[in-house]
Amino acid sequence: MLVKLVEIQRGSRHAGYSSRLNVVYLNPRHIISIAEDSISNENLLEEAVKLGLSEQVSFCRVTIHEGNQPRTLTIVGSSSEIHQKLIKKQILKG
Repeated sequence: MLVKLVEIQRGSRHAGYSSRLNVVYLNPRHIISIAEDSISNENLLEEAVKLGLSEQVSFCRVTIHEGNQPRTLTIVGSSSEIHQKLIKKQILKG
């Protein structure tokens, strides 16, 4: 079962570093790790507020296994919030 999460994608330097929100659906079996992202918490806060998110928003890094390489996403929410979503989906499945 897939889990719906919101990713914040940072724009390129040529685009003025504008960020955008992107809905992603992840397979919990492909998630390698979830970790707090203190750097994004500091650097993206102003842009997150411009995108309509709360000033109390936090971000975490979710690393997924994608083919032969890991891929890291910056996800809106704390690592504990994301973990709870994953547990909830697994309980409903079972």
